[in-house]
Amino acid sequence: MLAGCQPTVQLQAPEKPIVVNMNVDVKLKVERDVQEAIKSKPGVF
Repeated sequence: MLAGCQPTVQLQAPEKPIVVNMNVDVKLKVERDVQEAIKSKPGVF
């Protein structure tokens, strides 16, 4: 009787692939790098 009450765990892969968009982080890093370059060499820009 106790054997029928055991929980079961099922793992299922998602239907859609997981997508991580890193464009925002890259853009922010480039902007920071440009700002630092402008500050360090103001006469060049």
